[in-house]
Amino acid sequence: MSKEIQEPLDDSNGAASRSLDDDFRGQPFPESLGPRVVLRAEGLTKVYPAVSGSTQGEVELFRGLDLVVHAGEMMAIVGESGAGKSTLLHLLAALDKPSAGEVYCGEARLSRLTSKQASDFRNRDVGYVWQFHYLLPEFTALENIAMPLLARGIGRTAALERAGATWTLFDSAESEAISSSLPMNRRADLSSRYRRRTPCSSE
Repeated sequence: MSKEIQEPLDDSNGAASRSLDDDFRGQPFPESLGPRVVLRAEGLTKVYPAVSGSTQGEVELFRGLDLVVHAGEMMAIVGESGAGKSTLLHLLAALDKPSAGEVYCGEARLSRLTSKQASDFRNRDVGYVWQFHYLLPEFTALENIAMPLLARGIGRTAALERAGATWTLFDSAESEAISSSLPMNRRADLSSRYRRRTPCSSE
C-alpha cells in the first residue's frame, strides 16, 4: 500500500522524522519507509589517468563502490594510507567527480550539479571538520562560525546571532565566564581546543 504524502511524516512510531522537497510532494511512498536515506553512492569508481612523462600508469583507487547513509547514522571510513578515503569523502561532498558511478543526496545526482549548485550543496547540506581547523585569522571565532551563513546571503546581524546560539549549544558544558568571551577572540588567541571546536559550530 502507498499513500500520497502532502505533509512531512510524523515521528509517531519512533522512526526518524522526514520531510520531502516541494518538488517531490504528492508522489506515492510506502507506508513504512524505515530510516531515511540521506546519502547513497552507486557503483563509484575513481581512476587517476597516467601522467604524461611519468613511468607510473593510471591509478585506480576503487571500483564499483556502493554506500548508503541513513539519517542519524554514524559511520567510519577506515583503510590504509592511499586507499582512497579522502577521495571518497571528496566525491560524497561534490568536491570531485567520479570516473564512473553516481552519488545521490535525496534525488539530486551530484555529478550533474553545476559549480554554483555544488557550492550551494556544500554550504547547506554537508560539512567537513578537518584535522586542521582552517580558521580565517583576520576574523573572530564568531565571525568564522557565521561565515557559511553570510555566504548564503543572510544578513550580518542575523548570522552572528545564529552563530552565537550555535556556539552556546556546543559549549554548554563550559563555564559561562570562560566561554562568553571566546567567540570574540581571533584565531591566534584561541587555544587549540577551541580552534577545533569553532568549525564544529558552523551551520
